[in-house]
Amino acid sequence: MGRRGEGAKLEGLPSWVIDWSQDRWSDGFFYFDTEEHKVPVQVPEADYWAHKPLYYHYCADGPVMVGGGPRLLDESGRVLGLDGFLVDRIAVVEQREVLGRQRVPDDQVLAASAARYGELMGRCHEYFSSASEESRRRWLSGRWMQEYLGVVTGKLDAANPGQTCPFDGDEGSWASTYLQHHVLFVTEGAKAGFGPVTSEPGDEVWILELCRLPVVLKHLKSEDQEGEGPNRHHVTWVGDCCVNGIMMGQAVKGKEDAWVEVAVH
Repeated sequence: MGRRGEGAKLEGLPSWVIDWSQDRWSDGFFYFDTEEHKVPVQVPEADYWAHKPLYYHYCADGPVMVGGGPRLLDESGRVLGLDGFLVDRIAVVEQREVLGRQRVPDDQVLAASAARYGELMGRCHEYFSSASEESRRRWLSGRWMQEYLGVVTGKLDAANPGQTCPFDGDEGSWASTYLQHHVLFVTEGAKAGFGPVTSEPGDEVWILELCRLPVVLKHLKSEDQEGEGPNRHHVTWVGDCCVNGIMMGQAVKGKEDAWVEVAVH
């Protein structure tokens, strides 16, 4: 469901619709650097099935069915209703210009991306120095570093020390497939993850029914939204994401009463 940051070619599509008219691969803003010129690299940001290994590997919405199922909330068929659980709000997102435009071999991605990680950590320290006491305590506890390294290496279940990443333990393939084409972020609760390149501070991490991966949603603050209230949240789709510590249903366990209706425009 939905796109992962790339724009649709068809005008007027709701954000939750996949634009199947797109080519399987699209030219991103990543490049081979050569002496003569820069050649665009085709990246899987527009390829819906690029996340296929993750769909099989994770189950963020938990093993128990919660919610009433997908439904259309207006006569136009443009607003999709789903039940969801708000996990956290994004606090810091890595700067896109730090991502780098040079394609590197799989086994060198982690080392080549050191500047990305260092830049993000520096801004996180600045953010959490003035954050709430609870968030600052979690940040200073050092647990975030273990979770952050789990995101980088594809080990997103902190409770399972013997886990391997979805690519049969190949951390280089994990990095080249996901880390190179997404932005890293840290939430207000000091949870580490990565999501679409269009993710921004203030976007929200949700778990939606029937979605095996967490998703990034952008809250709509329009006064003319009908039904706005504590039990219905109006959002637009940003894209699915991965966040350490919630990929196996941990965030929703025992919280069935905390789910609310999400209206995705």
